[in-house]
Amino acid sequence: MADSTDTVERDRQALDLRVMGRSFSAIARALEFPGAVDANDAFNRALRRCPDRERKTIVAQELKRLDALASAEQPDGDEKKAQRARAIKGLRDRLLRD
Repeated sequence: MADSTDTVERDRQALDLRVMGRSFSAIARALEFPGAVDANDAFNRALRRCPDRERKTIVAQELKRLDALASAEQPDGDEKKAQRARAIKGLRDRLLRD
């Protein structure tokens, strides 16, 4: 099991990759997380550790990215698109809550 230093560093790597525009699936593959959800968890842990100014900048950037994805994903009766739209909303809600 990784020690807390490894976890903090790996979480920060997840945050840095997300800031560079990588998807959570790509981050999971790059950092060997079990799945995209785990990469998102690492991103959020690192985000909570950021100084206030940096966190606000990253949150604004992430909200902009998620809003762009949401506007491009109009479900139009397609269940897969509807599921993706719900996932985007969930990510957005979690980001605002944390």
